[in-house]
Amino acid sequence: MSSSSTRANGDDLPRLVRLAADGDQRAWSDLVSRFERLVMSVARGTGLNSVDAQDAAQATWLRLYQNLSRINDASRLGGWLATTVQRESLRLGGRRAHVALDDELGEPQAPFYDTTLQDLITAERDAALRSVLARLPERDRSLLTLLTAEPPLSYIDIGAALGMPIGSIGPTRARCLSRLRAAAVRDPDLVELLR
Repeated sequence: MSSSSTRANGDDLPRLVRLAADGDQRAWSDLVSRFERLVMSVARGTGLNSVDAQDAAQATWLRLYQNLSRINDASRLGGWLATTVQRESLRLGGRRAHVALDDELGEPQAPFYDTTLQDLITAERDAALRSVLARLPERDRSLLTLLTAEPPLSYIDIGAALGMPIGSIGPTRARCLSRLRAAAVRDPDLVELLR
């Protein structure tokens, strides 16, 4: 089976997952090849530099490898990967300490933060928005995450990742955003931040 035929046929995803879970290296390579652009786009979209984004992607692939035998619905694999890499990216980004070593003394220096008031407000708003986003159904979160990935993903890639027809992405997006707005209105902290 060639990787181009693998990517073209979404119906073979359950078979690829089964084969990869059974140790088939070619099936695993095909899975990675099919979803690597998605995983890296989501990782980079969280604001990580390229090295940290690679680390988040590797952690995501490891989690998939560890959980292959537990996947019940392979059609949702793209959404699972998007959610997992986003969580890994946020975990990794939050764990990175910005501590520099003084070359002469070899001792840690205090981190230097060049943060303006607007940066703080933006960070607070983003955190509140992520909190509201976390309350949405997984499929909504996955779609909105993929639609805001950097670099942007095509509807073809998003449809393949979520197992969704391309023509339904726009209307589904509108419903997701409507649910996001409704959830945001119920969050007084976010309403205050958006004024």
